[in-house]
Amino acid sequence: MANEFLIVNAGLSECGKSSLFDSILDRDVFTEFSSKHEKKVAQWLDDVNLIDTAGCSIADRYDFEMLKNIYQNASLIVFVHNMKLKTFTKTELDGINTLKNLFDNPNLFWNRFCIVLTNMDS
Repeated sequence: MANEFLIVNAGLSECGKSSLFDSILDRDVFTEFSSKHEKKVAQWLDDVNLIDTAGCSIADRYDFEMLKNIYQNASLIVFVHNMKLKTFTKTELDGINTLKNLFDNPNLFWNRFCIVLTNMDS
């Protein structure tokens, strides 16, 4: 659908990506997500879909090739970071750079990218 708005998450596994999307939907849709080679899609609003992905710490070449097109066509990429880790890990920074390099124009990436911090009470 041409007017579809796609929100795709990224980040380490076990950082709260699925829980964040479940809280937005106000129902458990993504927390049962178990296969590292799958993505899960749920409709939030009429033309807004949330796409839950495997964490970048378990992503391999197969995952990346499968998700490459999804990230390139995302309206918004939500990178989730767990504050229990304090600083960003090398894996996270490498993941952000990999995502950025999917775009010919870095500004296009940065205009679609945001960071969400989870476990702020930590």
